[in-house]
Amino acid sequence: MTQNELMASLELASANQPFKRWKRGQIIDWVQDVVEDLIDKVELDPEETVATVKVWYDKVIRPIDIPGLPNFGIEPIVDEAVWRLIEFGIRQIFKRRSV
Repeated sequence: MTQNELMASLELASANQPFKRWKRGQIIDWVQDVVEDLIDKVELDPEETVATVKVWYDKVIRPIDIPGLPNFGIEPIVDEAVWRLIEFGIRQIFKRRSV
């Protein structure tokens, strides 16, 4: 699976997902589960995989408004923290698979 195929698979998996109603922890778990399901098909190294998921995250997840948080200042910090947790989880998946 190439970067384009991984991106297409992520976009297809996220179509019609009710992200706006999910709590951030649910989004983290969902992204990690989807990536784990796709990881055996990915012919990319961990860095390319993480970079591709980051592009998808920035396109699909980051723009979702977090109710009650100011868009300037706090929300970008929360979005970045969510990404870091997702990234950590993806790297852990690769580590488990390489053992």
